[in-house]
Amino acid sequence: MDASKEKLKLETNIAAVRFSQAVDDEITGVAVIIPGGEIVQLDLNAPAVGRLRQIEWKGSRYGVFPDDLRKRVE
Repeated sequence: MDASKEKLKLETNIAAVRFSQAVDDEITGVAVIIPGGEIVQLDLNAPAVGRLRQIEWKGSRYGVFPDDLRKRVE
């Protein structure tokens, strides 16, 4: 796996925004809950979108708050 990508296992559910489009700080997408126990991938080189950190889950890009992500991983 690429050294800039990190797999994380969620301990509890996390709220996320599935990105459909992100231009500068204008974010459009759908709010979802990613269940605890799921594996998400954090790309350390991906730019922040507004205040959200980009992760990947099941092949799609999502945005989560960084502090929230840190609290919910094992």
